[in-house]
Amino acid sequence: ITYTGKAQANAFISGMVYTPSGVLKNCQNKGTITANVNGLACPLKIGGFVRSSSTATYDGCVNSGDIVFKGTSTSAVYIGGLCGDVNGACKFTGAGFVNKGAIKFLGTTTSTGYAGGIAGAATVSIGETAVLKNEGTVTNYDATASLTGSAATVRWGGCFGSVSSKPQSVKMVNTGDVYVRYSEKMGADVTIGGVAGGSSQVISNATICGDVAAIGFTEASNKEGVGMITGVHRGSSAMVDKCKVGGRYALTETDGQP
Repeated sequence: ITYTGKAQANAFISGMVYTPSGVLKNCQNKGTITANVNGLACPLKIGGFVRSSSTATYDGCVNSGDIVFKGTSTSAVYIGGLCGDVNGACKFTGAGFVNKGAIKFLGTTTSTGYAGGIAGAATVSIGETAVLKNEGTVTNYDATASLTGSAATVRWGGCFGSVSSKPQSVKMVNTGDVYVRYSEKMGADVTIGGVAGGSSQVISNATICGDVAAIGFTEASNKEGVGMITGVHRGSSAMVDKCKVGGRYALTETDGQP
């Protein structure tokens, strides 16, 4: 699925369902979802399954298609293997959800860019005991197309770009690499993490085996936060509990990929 153009209202693009409800069980998306926009002035949400997830329950669902943002925007951009953002009573049961596709933030927004293997952002509690797993690379760089994505505020992570509500009993696993290359169009607030770019809540029972790398950043270029679990973790409820880290970490001024 490829969307090209300039939307006049909220832009929502998904591979399966526009607004899900009920149970999605053993569903798969294998197609690449691409948004190639020009001067978009409204929020953009892209997901392998749905644009935003609020009331659905997922069991054994898999996304193996790449999720790609290209072009320019002046509003917030949310992209993820499942959905752009989780903003309601979303639940994961049984086999949960697995993302195998690459998450490619190759465009530019003068607002906030959210990108994660599961969702760009999680703004509400995610319930039930299940596993959320990301195996795909989360990146803003495409060497073949000579594209480097950017945002005024960056929130990019292996599972979620940003977590502002407790994921409850969900177990998160990230085996995909989070690879971010510096762009001069980035603002002064850049956070990158193996689980989430930024979090104000409890991150527990997470396993990170993928690499986390921020390449080409200098001390003067950005106020970046890069971590194996989260890039920034703050707030009265912020805590890391029972997490395992097995990947590599790199924050360097030298261009290239580790």
